[in-house]
Amino acid sequence: MSDSALSAEAEALKAAHPDPREATKRLSFKQVFAYGAGDAGCNVAFAMAGNFLPLYFVTVLGLEASTVATISLVVLLWDAVADVIAGRIVDATMTRWGKFRPFILFGSLPLLIFTVLLFSIPHVGDKTTTALLAAGIYAVWGFCYSMINIPYGSLAPAITQNAADRGKLGAARTYGGQIITLLLVLVISPQIKQHQGDAEALQHSMTITAICFVFLGMALFLTTFFGVRERVFRENPKLTVTQSVQVITNNRPLLFLCLAAVTLLGGMYGMQAVAAFYTAFVLGDPTLFIWLTLAGVSANLIVAPFAPTVIRTIGKRKGYILGCAIGLLGGLGLLFLGGIAFPLALVSYFILSLGLALPGTLMWALEGDTVEYGEWKNHDRAEGATYSVFSFFRKCSQALGRFLSIAFIGWFGFMSGSSDEALANNSSDHVQFGLTLVMAGLPALMCVISACIMWFYPITEKSFAGMVEDLQERHEAARLAEAGAGAPRV
Repeated sequence: MSDSALSAEAEALKAAHPDPREATKRLSFKQVFAYGAGDAGCNVAFAMAGNFLPLYFVTVLGLEASTVATISLVVLLWDAVADVIAGRIVDATMTRWGKFRPFILFGSLPLLIFTVLLFSIPHVGDKTTTALLAAGIYAVWGFCYSMINIPYGSLAPAITQNAADRGKLGAARTYGGQIITLLLVLVISPQIKQHQGDAEALQHSMTITAICFVFLGMALFLTTFFGVRERVFRENPKLTVTQSVQVITNNRPLLFLCLAAVTLLGGMYGMQAVAAFYTAFVLGDPTLFIWLTLAGVSANLIVAPFAPTVIRTIGKRKGYILGCAIGLLGGLGLLFLGGIAFPLALVSYFILSLGLALPGTLMWALEGDTVEYGEWKNHDRAEGATYSVFSFFRKCSQALGRFLSIAFIGWFGFMSGSSDEALANNSSDHVQFGLTLVMAGLPALMCVISACIMWFYPITEKSFAGMVEDLQERHEAARLAEAGAGAPRV
């Protein structure tokens, strides 16, 4: 091995073995802000695809709702597999920049470029060829997203082991993601109204928008790379496949969290997939999507700062269940009152968003706790594998939610395209009823199921504190042993 390779290996080992006491030190505002910027960068790609891609496929490319539902199901299931692949790559990596930050540095530009390509798909021959091309670009985009989002999500447990600061990191990524989502909706929703019925003009407009957001996304990713450091000691810098599998298969808390997440997020992503349709054809004005998004973002921004307080007072599990109860209330309000007047729909959606925001924020802190549990039980720390499994279930929830919601409105007679006939049909009472069921009834039902699952989540705040204390003792002993082994003999 060359001297440069030996030097790189030494730097990587040094990055993996910081002082264990650093892991419990409080984070500064700059560090929390820098971490949140990474989720904002991810949402430049994710929120644009999540909120507008189904509408783009149906109205611009002219694909049938059933075709779009199938593309969403197949590609998002592939994305879920890609998350596991990405997690394995992360666990086998260690550099002088740490384990996770290099992926953010080098993976951001490819992701943003493919986001532009995703909204620049040309009509190629018949609809089948166009659909295959769309699915192929979407699949590559999904892999690029996995290769940056899995390291980013895995980064939080490596930054701190302080429970309150983990709550702040979860709140920061909520803030970052929601602000970018709002910005995208403010920019794109007027374009949808302006170019309604003109697919070519809408495509051109959305392509230009995606190009502009490339520069913002890069700035946000670079803020995360330069603004945070990995401070948690790890005994094994690189894990084998066997070690990674052992850590996650013996992790009961991770299983409960994944099952709770896949149900709750299935309802939320299903709702998001039809939100643009709901405002255009039920509420009668595509620009009202701005108000719904503003209500949803406001709910997230209100809830996020209270996440550490919720953790300190009632704990993560009870806080999660409380959020589901609030979400159920809002969903029922939107279902039964939303069609009466827009203000009632807006208030109900705000309450529903409040409910979804609390467990959505607490999920990130809960996922970090499952990393500690895996290390405590198996003596190996596998953030990449743990987060990739969690993300696998989240992607499955996207696939399930979007497939069910788009297939459901297709079953209720929703027509593709931008013709006068399609616009008239999609404004009919029958189609409006189907859109309302998905928009309100689906998330309400999933809140109930998710709360029932989380009731049995096995980690309490007391048991988590005990695990961290045990791990700190192990890490300090390992550090002292390493220091002793490296001391000169006399």
